[in-house]
Amino acid sequence: MKNTFKVQGGGVINGNITASGSKNAALPMLCAALLTSEKCIFHRVPNITDIDLLLKIFQNIGVKVERDVANGIVEISAKNIDPSQLENSSLISQMRASILILAPILIRCGKIKIPQPGGCVLGVRSNDVHLKGLQSLGVEVLETDTHISAKFSRENFSQKNVLLPEASVTATENLAIFSAGIESDTDLYFVASEPHVTALLKMLQVMGAEINGLRTHQLKIKGSLKIKGGKFEIPSDGILAATYAIGAVLTSGNLTIKNVDHVEL
Repeated sequence: MKNTFKVQGGGVINGNITASGSKNAALPMLCAALLTSEKCIFHRVPNITDIDLLLKIFQNIGVKVERDVANGIVEISAKNIDPSQLENSSLISQMRASILILAPILIRCGKIKIPQPGGCVLGVRSNDVHLKGLQSLGVEVLETDTHISAKFSRENFSQKNVLLPEASVTATENLAIFSAGIESDTDLYFVASEPHVTALLKMLQVMGAEINGLRTHQLKIKGSLKIKGGKFEIPSDGILAATYAIGAVLTSGNLTIKNVDHVEL
């Protein structure tokens, strides 16, 4: 039966296992690489379907992607981007996180049109927090049942204060990526503060943005026209580490879990 797991219990979970890089950090961090024409190199990128789909989307718009799956390394060179290839992309409709390409494409190209992102089995989630946040920063947005269209000119931006109606993780990430590419101050209020959001913000700092308020619900971001590339490490997946630990406890096992951020847990 589709979308089901059949579990045969009764065993004991023993041995050694390594928690992979966090999907929730990898997706926005990879999207942030589109802010710059310089090369971005990522380590500990998880080998999962969402990453496969996102990298295919990148390649379809002209981004050069090199991937060493065995060692979890991805190199991205977004020197040339053709956003026109996104309008009829079937890949975007397969993955909710594809909405994260809105911000970097708007910064680099000034316009974007994508199919409505999909793929999330948790139910329908509104794009309002993303789109209204971008609108308040000067982006022209048109949303239909099938597509999202957006245009942006830097002349329309002025110093802004944005209050999110909810502490949305992906909306926080989209607005942070967008703000990092603007050479002005942006104040974001009621933002998400999860560890994977902080990982993205630290990456944006390395790329040249000035950001205050990490791990809080208020961010002040001063972006830059000269966003740089660099080398970045995807943080460990705390959800996986905790799941492995719970499995070992419930089965009275003896398990060693590597690549764990104890402070996060």
